Amino acid sequence: MADLGIKEFQSYCSYCRSTLRNVEEKGQGHHNTCKYEISQYKEDKGFWYYLQMVGADITDCYTDSKGRIIHLDLAGNGLADLPELPFKDIEVLDLSGNALDRIPKWIFDLGHLKKIFFPGNGFSQTLLLDMLKLNDKGVNVISTGLKFDNNILRAINLAYIGSFMLDNPLHISEEILKYFTTVSKVNISYNNLYELPIWIFRMKRLEELNIAGNNLGVEEYRKLMAVKNLKQLDISQSYLENEYERELNKLRNKGVIISYYSSRFF
Repeated sequence: MADLGIKEFQSYCSYCRSTLRNVEEKGQGHHNTCKYEISQYKEDKGFWYYLQMVGADITDCYTDSKGRIIHLDLAGNGLADLPELPFKDIEVLDLSGNALDRIPKWIFDLGHLKKIFFPGNGFSQTLLLDMLKLNDKGVNVISTGLKFDNNILRAINLAYIGSFMLDNPLHISEEILKYFTTVSKVNISYNNLYELPIWIFRMKRLEELNIAGNNLGVEEYRKLMAVKNLKQLDISQSYLENEYERELNKLRNKGVIISYYSSRFF
């Protein structure tokens, strides 16, 4: 807080506006109708508000708040949708731990948005594309599935995605694939795959690939020879017949480091 130049701090009930005096009182809840808490920080240049929502009913807290909301925390509410909010000065938005399968359109119009947190939601191609488009606007996107470095996409994590069954996210559209040219690391582990996604072979900079816990046939391992820049391959938790070893040796001879913790050859 010292870095923000904060001079004063108080929290108050967003329902009745009375001040909450200490952590114990805030932890117990002010009264049954108080679902939200707004923290107000006084800075050198004015007031900075931090609103944390602790219930899924979001209709009351916004009319109660005053001043400009810069950091809005709506994490862990199980929201499947988020109606447009009146706060236009939001710089940091935390939507972690909800059930959103896309980013609401009005968020793209937040001219001051610098960072958005999105881990722990569902996963769909629509959501994936929305996050990529936000990144294009210069927003720092924090996500379980995507990792950016200076707004350049470097890694994709689609582990366990198949279990969500949300519009088949391992089948990537052409609109999304154009963003994959800068990716060097991909995790598609534990998706019960019998074939490798064809887009893997279009990633010219791919160096690290995690295919652990799938059911890929030997022909799929043979195809990996076509991934020109592959340096590391994780095949952990795979059940492989002895004929797979021949294909893996070809990859090793190419310089690929293979990890197969608890893989079984038989």
